[in-house]
Amino acid sequence: MNIQPSKQLHSTLSTWEVRDNRNKLVGTFDANKDKTRDKYDKLMDVAQIRNIKNDLFDLRESIKGVFQKHEDWQVCDRAMKALSQTKDTIIELDEIIDHIKQS
Repeated sequence: MNIQPSKQLHSTLSTWEVRDNRNKLVGTFDANKDKTRDKYDKLMDVAQIRNIKNDLFDLRESIKGVFQKHEDWQVCDRAMKALSQTKDTIIELDEIIDHIKQS
């Protein structure tokens, strides 16, 4: 998993970025100001959830490939259910991320 402060911003050594597994910026924190590590911990939680979300997006794309390979209605029906479940899970993960950011 690629969840760690990645590169320094500006010229200071105390400001760091946290990026998800698709190298998208989750947020920044200042190590000198975040003495209790609260902001860092929140960013790491958000990054971890975004990584799970990204993996679910990849899974959804793989499931969509099932439709192209199979004409069996039972396989397609199960694939449709799996797509629906992953979509619902992604929505729930978005709500968790929003809650973490607001807390």
